[in-house]
Amino acid sequence: MKARQHSKAIIPEANASSVLIKQEKKDGKELFKPFKIDLQVLTGEEGLALRCKINDNMFASAASGGIPDFSYWVDVVRSGTYLTDEQIQAYSTDEIMAIAERIVEDLNKKK
Repeated sequence: MKARQHSKAIIPEANASSVLIKQEKKDGKELFKPFKIDLQVLTGEEGLALRCKINDNMFASAASGGIPDFSYWVDVVRSGTYLTDEQIQAYSTDEIMAIAERIVEDLNKKK
């Protein structure tokens, strides 16, 4: 099953931001076909709590010479989107990582 074949989650329009997810290798080739996804707009206490959790885990992993577990990144996707677990399962590992990376970028952006 391809990732774009799953049904779309119900999105509260006032609290969502549609973004394009794409990723390229160093040689310029795409790892996967670009796709759009709706991210939650996380601000205030909820946004700060997720930002702290993400950065704490990344710093701890970097200090130990590793990277966060994949399940951690799935939790980031769960927290930052309206996707169900079934919908997340339809994405490839690379796509899930790219979604999580975009959520991290958005949370760490200077506002």
